[in-house]
Order: sequence, then structure tokens, then C-alpha cells
Amino acid sequence: MKAFRAATLSLLASILVAACAAAPTATQVHVGPTIEAAVQGTVNAAASQTAAAATPTAAQDLAAASTPAPTDQPTGQPTEPPTAAPAQGSPAAQVSVSLATNCRTGPSLAYPLVFTLQPGQSAQIKGRSSDDSYWYIVNPDQSSQACWLVAEYATVQGNVASLPVVTADAPPPSPPVSFTMYRHSFTECGVTRVSLVVTNVGTATFKSARLRIEDLTATNHIYGPNTESNPFGDNPSSCPKDKGSGTLVPGATAYIVIPMPDFRSGNEAAAYVTLCTGDNLSGSCVTHAAYFRLPAN
Repeated sequence: MKAFRAATLSLLASILVAACAAAPTATQVHVGPTIEAAVQGTVNAAASQTAAAATPTAAQDLAAASTPAPTDQPTGQPTEPPTAAPAQGSPAAQVSVSLATNCRTGPSLAYPLVFTLQPGQSAQIKGRSSDDSYWYIVNPDQSSQACWLVAEYATVQGNVASLPVVTADAPPPSPPVSFTMYRHSFTECGVTRVSLVVTNVGTATFKSARLRIEDLTATNHIYGPNTESNPFGDNPSSCPKDKGSGTLVPGATAYIVIPMPDFRSGNEAAAYVTLCTGDNLSGSCVTHAAYFRLPAN
């Protein structure tokens, strides 16, 4: 800086000397303050340029302050946030029942009973039958045990669309002694008669029957109980009643016609039929009931 100032003063002095040589001698020129002011101005200007280059403006400071300083990323670390864990699957489908419902070892009434699901209980569904008439469920009282629940009285909650179709481990056993029965019609032949349809669904032949009809409203007997040696007929409305047969072989269907000599119209009634594999109610026996309303007489 001193060298610069000295060079500047020397230059200005040379200029002033040349000017004085050309000017009249009568005029006095005071060069000291002028040179000093010019030199100071030059020095100040140079200093200002140096300071401007070294000091950022306010706008430059704001931009620098708003830009975060770069940081080093740890080696091997992801630069994006980790992906969230997948949502858990929907809960397993559950089943409950409106009436006590038996759960069996297979999807049929012929299979043995495992347990009875009661109203208020619920059970997990593991599968379904091919026709969706049974649910394959877990016993709520014994988680290692599964069985088949008929869907008639069942209410299901949850997704069942993806449930697998499950088949029973073994075919349904044939019951040794069993039959089905329902009321067919009322006919007249001197007295009113009720005709019942019976089908042998077991593996044994029936040879005798015991018949009884009860008025459930008046709680009295309408017919029987009587033992019949030839109860199985081919015609539900023949008059007089056909002779009938003394046997009902497996898979066969027949009619049982029972007279009702005295009854009260409109009352509720039930016909109780016991079929046995031996004569005179011997052998293995099973009883079923058919319910109906007594007709006008």
C-alpha cells in the first residue's frame, strides 16, 4: 500500500510540475492538500473494491443461510425412508348358530357326532363342503379337533371366498337301523285315516312296527299303541287298507296307514312309529315321529 501511495504521489507531482511550468508566475498553487486528497480518494476506492470482493451482500448471506451444509451419508445406508411393514391379513372367518347344531366327523347326518355348537358360541372356519352346505370348523373347546357343521342355522362373519373345499377322510357309514318318515295325506274309509311315508335308509330289514297317534293339544290318545305285523302298504288311499307287507328291506319305501276314529279338528297331533328288525318288536328298534294338524272330521 505504501509503494502504491508513493507511486501515485510521484505521478501527481510530475503532472503538477508540468502545469506550473506553463502557468503564469503570478499565480500560486497549493498542491499539498490537493495531492493528499486525490491520493486518499484513490486509496479509499481501492480499499472499497477489496472490501466488496471480500464481504458478501445481504442477499448472498440469506441464500447461504437457507442452504443446508452438505452432510456425509453413512456407507451402505438407504437414502429413502424404509418401506412400511405389510398390513396383517384379515381375521379368520367365524361361525355362530341360532339353534344348537351338531358338528360331525363328516358332511352328512350319517357321520358320528363330535360336539354340539351352542347359540352364543363361535368357532373358526377352516373350510367348506363342495356344495357349501357344511362348514369345516375348529372345536372352540378343543383346538386340535375339527368337524363338520351344517350351514342351515349358521351365521358367518369374515371372508369365506378363499376357504378351501375340504372332503371327508372316509365315506359316511351306513347306519345299521334307520328310517325316515313324513305325513303324506288324509283319506276317508269309514273313518279318517292318516297316511305316512317311510323309507328304510339303514342296512337291516324291518319286520314289525308299533303305531301310536297322540293329540298334543288335548294330551290324549287318538290311536294305539298297537303292534302291527304287516304295517307296510303300497297304496296310501286304498279302501279297505291293502294287506301290506311284513318287511321293509334296505332302500325300500312304503306307506303306513293309521285310522283315527275320534279326534278334535284343528288340534296339533303326532304319529309315533317304532320299526324293529325282528318279529313282534324284537331285534333292533328305532322310533320316529311325524307332526301334523288334525283335519276337519
